[in-house]
Amino acid sequence: MTAIPLALVVVTVFTAGVQSILTWWNAPQTTPMNVFLMKLACVLAAIMLALTLVVVLDTLRCWSGILRAAPEPREEPELVGSETT
Repeated sequence: MTAIPLALVVVTVFTAGVQSILTWWNAPQTTPMNVFLMKLACVLAAIMLALTLVVVLDTLRCWSGILRAAPEPREEPELVGSETT
């Protein structure tokens, strides 16, 4: 059931990230320094979104491997005080 919260968080983060990048990229700037800083913020935000995508894809890959694997046999705990002869 952790896939549902993950999906909601991923959709929220990516929607907000893309909207922020588009807003910053198209924002009117007054000085060349402000233009540079806003473009830098856009590039850094895009890099962070790309890294977030890498983490999510790796997580999904790991989960699929775990879910497809055969269950591991469980060892029975040894009882304290019991002797084996």
